[in-house]
Amino acid sequence: MPTKTHQVQIRVTASEKAALRCLANRSGLDLSSYVLGRALPPNRLRFRDILQSLAAAEDSRAPTSAEGTKGAGDSKGAGGNNGAGGTSDEGSMADRRFALAELNDFLTALAPGEFPDAMADADVRELDTFTANYTAAMVEQAADQKRIPPPAWVKDVPPLDEPYFAGGLKRLRPHLLRAAPVPFKRRNIFVDSGLGDRV
Repeated sequence: MPTKTHQVQIRVTASEKAALRCLANRSGLDLSSYVLGRALPPNRLRFRDILQSLAAAEDSRAPTSAEGTKGAGDSKGAGGNNGAGGTSDEGSMADRRFALAELNDFLTALAPGEFPDAMADADVRELDTFTANYTAAMVEQAADQKRIPPPAWVKDVPPLDEPYFAGGLKRLRPHLLRAAPVPFKRRNIFVDSGLGDRV
């Protein structure tokens, strides 16, 4: 956990402070930890950190929509190697696959009651087009599985202009057209796995 070196002061009445202290005691937390946890819920912070990890991967070989049409990617459709060697590219792809796997685990573990707050105010503008769509599809599928509405921000992520087929083999496309989860299909991404499967 990062060292806390800054302070934030808020003005409250005596009765408000007493109420907050009572709520903190019931939660088994000190007052500062309770207020911080309510203002910045841990799940929301973790989702933000995962998005930052995805953005930081800086995958120079991220599949574009055009590359996807050619079948670039691995069998899971999340940044597989398209034949360009080099340790830098391979490292950035591995970083992105790791971050997507972490996102998969995070979304799968969230309870329905935790999901809306964890997904609130997400910012995917720093992600490349493919990763933003893959992330949005995972979130939409998670919402569907938990039987709750997806967050509003997913509507701001336009689908890919051209289809992306995982695997790199044209003979796999009929299978992918059938097997891809609906949220991925709507975003022009055709993969043989979705939420709950390791990317």
